[in-house]
Amino acid sequence: MKTNFKGQLTIAMLILSVIVAIVIPALFYLMQDDVKQAIRGTKSTRAFHLAEAGLDRAIYKMNESLDVWNTFSGGVSVTGFDGQTVYSDIEGGYYKIHITSGPDEEQVTVISSGKDKLTDECRTIVAVFHRPLSVEGGVSATTISANGNVEVHWGPIRSLATIRLKGSASHMKYPRKYARGYIEPRYDSGPLPQYGSLADEELAEWHAGYDVPDFPDMNFQEYEELAKQVTGAPSGGSPAGSSYYAGNMTFNNNVDYTSRVYYIMGDCNLKNSHLEGTLIVRGNLTTSGTEKGADTIATVPTMAWKEYQEEVTDTSAADQYPGDGGYRVCVSSYNIGQTLFNGFMYVGGTWIPVGGNDFYGAVLTMNEINGHGTPTIWYDKDCVKTVKTTSMLKLERISWYEIRGKWDI
Repeated sequence: MKTNFKGQLTIAMLILSVIVAIVIPALFYLMQDDVKQAIRGTKSTRAFHLAEAGLDRAIYKMNESLDVWNTFSGGVSVTGFDGQTVYSDIEGGYYKIHITSGPDEEQVTVISSGKDKLTDECRTIVAVFHRPLSVEGGVSATTISANGNVEVHWGPIRSLATIRLKGSASHMKYPRKYARGYIEPRYDSGPLPQYGSLADEELAEWHAGYDVPDFPDMNFQEYEELAKQVTGAPSGGSPAGSSYYAGNMTFNNNVDYTSRVYYIMGDCNLKNSHLEGTLIVRGNLTTSGTEKGADTIATVPTMAWKEYQEEVTDTSAADQYPGDGGYRVCVSSYNIGQTLFNGFMYVGGTWIPVGGNDFYGAVLTMNEINGHGTPTIWYDKDCVKTVKTTSMLKLERISWYEIRGKWDI
């Protein structure tokens, strides 16, 4: 039988033509789709990088100065960072930035959106940042040896070495205590517990062996200049009328509600008075006598209850915490009564509390606290927000995530 090769070849060519007619357009379509996807991905990536550029710009702005950070964390709107300004300094698109305070204290939330110029593709990033305060706590010292009935409210105690609570103070179950060494009598011997262990868990009011951060380096030069510019301060300053004192200084029966910088190069004795502002003592500070002036109405921190443990049923005075309302209850304000000093106190030597004075603010001493007095310190976070140091503490990123892209932020 004779095979018809020409017919078979014709059929094969027809089949091949059909395959080519089907496959080629499909391949062309797939190639077009791949190109479109690649272009879309490029535009989306560009929008994402623009959002990242906005985030970088926000970080740079927040690191500009402590005043700028305090403005953002205080909830004040800043032009250029209120979600209204469109930045076009990067080729290929635009970005906008919105910085708001929160969600917690000393935190800010940054929303940054980038948009591709050609496709309007939009990507949005949200990040939360926190900057530690220069002084976090009512009392911070290299060593703390409290012999009397010392009380600290609304903020923790921090020590670079040990905390020794003696006398009535040994029973103080508040506030939180952090020390690199031991906290006596809570824990006074044996290997220091690992932070977070059963012996020293997060809910405990004492934390021995804790990595307490180093204290900040104060900007003494700026404080000195500010004190020299003051007028109307208690006598003895140089120049006259200023609050810069070249040697030792005693404040006795001085009542002044003007918030100013007091700078003492030597030792300081503060007694029978009421002063406000910032007290820089390069030597030792002794506090004694009685408070003067009007009562201090203090703003209670919203998280004041964190300084008190659930097993503490109450404190002796009204409206303290856990207090009359119970655990986790805060009133908006509290009448401390008369105080010896309101504000931030820095002591280059030793703080020696002799009397039972009240203070509203924060104390940082580079040596120790050692005295037999019964002082009470009410922590004021606002007074340490403007502490002047030679460098700002590092900005910490708490969270970072992407949300559905939106241009209106």
